[in-house]
Amino acid sequence: MASSFRSFLRELRHPSKQVQSFFYEIGKPFGFNRVSNSEAINQGFLSNSEFFSIVDKIAKDCSAVPIQVLRNDEEIEEGELFEAINFPNSEQSRQQLWYEIFVYLLSTGDSFIWREKESLGFVSTSMKTLPCQNVEVVKSKEDSILATVEKYKFEYGQERVDILPEEMIHLRYFDPSSRGRALNDGLSPMQAGAAVLLASNNLQIAEASIFENRGTSAIISAGKAEIPMMPKDQKNLDKGLNNRMGGAHRTNSVITTSGDIKVHQLGMSSSDMKLLESKMEHLRQICRLFGTPSILYGDPKASTYNNMKEAMKAHYSGAVLPNVELLLSTLNRTLVREINERSTATFSLKINKKEIEALNPSQEEMHEQIRQDVEKRILTPNEAREMIYNLEEIEGGDQLNPLKTSNSNIDGN
Repeated sequence: MASSFRSFLRELRHPSKQVQSFFYEIGKPFGFNRVSNSEAINQGFLSNSEFFSIVDKIAKDCSAVPIQVLRNDEEIEEGELFEAINFPNSEQSRQQLWYEIFVYLLSTGDSFIWREKESLGFVSTSMKTLPCQNVEVVKSKEDSILATVEKYKFEYGQERVDILPEEMIHLRYFDPSSRGRALNDGLSPMQAGAAVLLASNNLQIAEASIFENRGTSAIISAGKAEIPMMPKDQKNLDKGLNNRMGGAHRTNSVITTSGDIKVHQLGMSSSDMKLLESKMEHLRQICRLFGTPSILYGDPKASTYNNMKEAMKAHYSGAVLPNVELLLSTLNRTLVREINERSTATFSLKINKKEIEALNPSQEEMHEQIRQDVEKRILTPNEAREMIYNLEEIEGGDQLNPLKTSNSNIDGN
């Protein structure tokens, strides 16, 4: 007994290769296997309906966020920077380009924006995305965290292009691993959710298989007949029933016959039901990875939010604005800085949050807040009348009310 215990302790201090291999294999689905950019796109965005729905919505909302182009802190609607942001290339609008940027970023953790320079000495304002799975970051020293980026290598088919660092905007999520730092890789949200994505993809295959093989809802036997059906009769009956009952549009349908037959009803197994129910849990887990409420994607049990407006506000705060801020900060330190260096004015890019409906109170909510401000002696009745109704002032309405003001005072009735 004592010798066995000592062996156990030795194994803990110096685990055998077999034990190490066991824990390594157990850990693989939960992060030891790197999710490549190609895998994140092919197995996620292109293959998984939940992943596509979430990434597609966030990318569309990010690309539609209103942006202010500022010159000396005043908004402008013309000029070099305004044109570069709103008309990034001859084939795309800002919304189209930004949608691509955020689909790549959300799917893989990387997004590459190529600024092809027409000639030396000029700031390139033309921007287009490159598929991140075809771009390699080449550093001055291989496998080094401290080395600087020497160039970006783009390869697709017969195309081979070396791109200078100043011609590329590399947008990426922080990867804390040594490998990620050495390769300048972004961290895909699906790296942490690889097991969820795998389970979700397998569930979709299983779900399709369940319904494909679930076409038959009953077994028909000879009933009370003294002589059982012969093979030839069974074959003819199967053929006839398939003609009358086959096809997805006839799922769980019932037919009648005057023959003396017996029907054995078939039902979906409890394991099949649980399998289908787990689909919603996968949706919730993927939503948590991206910081967006699952209620926006059809989750009936997401009762955390009182209404859709609250869910949209959480969606913008957790998933949309942080990504747009990341892009704007990157553009401000690259494209905008280059324009500022050869201009006497100071340009910048900023989110216009006042124009985002989801972040602002509705008209009813605004009216109620103003009424409360009058009651709390923050606003005068005349100020409230102007803000809510844009009405003329009333006599005595310029004074804060000493007592709680009724709605009729504000209306002037």
